Amino acid sequence: RGLISQFNAVTDKGVEYYKAFIAFLADRYTREDMKYGRVVGMIVANEVNSGSVWCNCGEKTCEEFSSQYSKIVRLTYQVAASFYKNVRVYVSLDHFWTGSFSSRDYGAKYILENMNTEYLREGQVPWNVAHHPYPESLAFPDFWNDKTATDDVETTKRITFKNLELLAEFLYKK
Repeated sequence: RGLISQFNAVTDKGVEYYKAFIAFLADRYTREDMKYGRVVGMIVANEVNSGSVWCNCGEKTCEEFSSQYSKIVRLTYQVAASFYKNVRVYVSLDHFWTGSFSSRDYGAKYILENMNTEYLREGQVPWNVAHHPYPESLAFPDFWNDKTATDDVETTKRITFKNLELLAEFLYKK
């Protein structure tokens, strides 16, 4: 089981609770008087491609997970933008690209491809990427020695600081 659960976008009740949660945050932190501070961006969950640790929603295919997560990103934007029209919504991804932390997780590349397909079918919403380009080994920061961060965006297992330009290459093609 993951340490942090995914938001419920499957049931009507879950969707209503999530919308109320985002409305509370957006209303409180986008006030004109900035009484509670100012938020201009919302990161939706954490490292969603590694659901065995973060953003766990049970056993799902990448397509099923991506569809549910796309809905949550859409809801976040729609609700938050009703309070602050310039809100930025971010998709949080770790350094696994075509590889994954475990067999229960997904490569970030596949989530982004599935989200793009979902938004082409259901209608676009503005969203951004919050990528965590950790080195191959979290114990050693020598990213220039990463072996699984190769120079091919279609096959590299990880995107780290060694090959970070691949993320921009991928996003600009989609």
